[in-house]
Amino acid sequence: MKFRKTIVSALFIAATCHVASYSQTLTLTLDECIEAALTDGLAMKAGRISADRADILKGTAFDVDQTAVTFGQETGGGGPDNAITVSQDFEFPTVYVARHKALKAEAELERSNLNVTRSEVVRDVTACYYSLLYTGRTLELRRKQDAMYKEYMQTVDTKFANGEVGRLDQINAQRAYQLNDIELKKTLDAYNAQCAALAELLNSDMDVAPADTGLTPIASDIMPAAEIDFASTPRGEQSMNQIRLSERNLALTRQGYMPGISLAATTQLFLKGFNPYHVDRQPFKEGSFLGFEVGVSVPLFFGAQRAKTRAAAREVELARNMKIQAERTSATEYSNTLNSFATAKRNLDYYSRTAMPQADEIERLSEASYLHGEIGYAEHIQNLESAMEIRLLHAEAINEYNQTIIQLNFLQGKQQ
Repeated sequence: MKFRKTIVSALFIAATCHVASYSQTLTLTLDECIEAALTDGLAMKAGRISADRADILKGTAFDVDQTAVTFGQETGGGGPDNAITVSQDFEFPTVYVARHKALKAEAELERSNLNVTRSEVVRDVTACYYSLLYTGRTLELRRKQDAMYKEYMQTVDTKFANGEVGRLDQINAQRAYQLNDIELKKTLDAYNAQCAALAELLNSDMDVAPADTGLTPIASDIMPAAEIDFASTPRGEQSMNQIRLSERNLALTRQGYMPGISLAATTQLFLKGFNPYHVDRQPFKEGSFLGFEVGVSVPLFFGAQRAKTRAAAREVELARNMKIQAERTSATEYSNTLNSFATAKRNLDYYSRTAMPQADEIERLSEASYLHGEIGYAEHIQNLESAMEIRLLHAEAINEYNQTIIQLNFLQGKQQ
């Protein structure tokens, strides 16, 4: 990879779930991930190649037929004249102008396609990065819960051996531990899969993990706008450039009605050794004759050209219709995402301001009650389980909030 990075050997050990995973992983910040994806990502490379190709093709606007050079011998009467003729066919000058404008419009469309790809890459990398932070936080909580259930199961096993609890209590303790163990392994698999997915976006041959360790809401003090200005977004620019290209292609197609131009110049040539009829052949003492021709080719049959022009006009209508459709789709998607954002923000506010303090209070009171003998160990574990569930839901609320912010930024055309 062609960017500054730090390679570290990360050891994934899931001792509590009896799984050990050893792998070499890149740990990068979000900005480093975005930089890598924009520099080395396959989607961006393909977009840049297409844009460069369109720029190169602009040089083909003045594309003329091959120049013809012919040698001739007059046959009537065995005359002495030979001649060399140079001829060239041209399209009408306005054709070259129209073709250059069409190729320029195509290059502009490819650049706008590249901007759309860039916007999508930034969105996808950012979303994957924050998903990794969420899954990492979930993994951390699941491991804490695993240690709690393991201790609970061992305590119940000891009490069962001493006859203090029944077999049902032992089964419930084992079940709680095993179910959490299953969730822990699923979370670990999801985390590793997301590392691989992020590596694919960056075109890295090693898995990529986030350098950040905490899951926090994306800072967003400004409330998103109620509507988006579609024309100012990369997808809006792409739609407008598609319309311009179809209009330029229509103008180029209409040039098919224009006449062609042909030019030819002929000079007399005397070849002394070429005299198959053995006649007296002497060059004209005053000099060689020079002739020229200027011709115009006029299209007489317009059926095919008329059909091409009508088809090109329909392409303009199609491009305009697609622009309207893209604008409406973006507006609907933005409205839906804005509603999701409002819901995610309410949920996040609740868990941050109310539920999380309650989880801390549940843990504190349950610990005190258990130490004073007011509740048993089983009830204490249930209280800790309730607090842990709140923390898991809080992490989920943060992730949902972050993902809506990322999508809103994308729809509004904000660049990283």
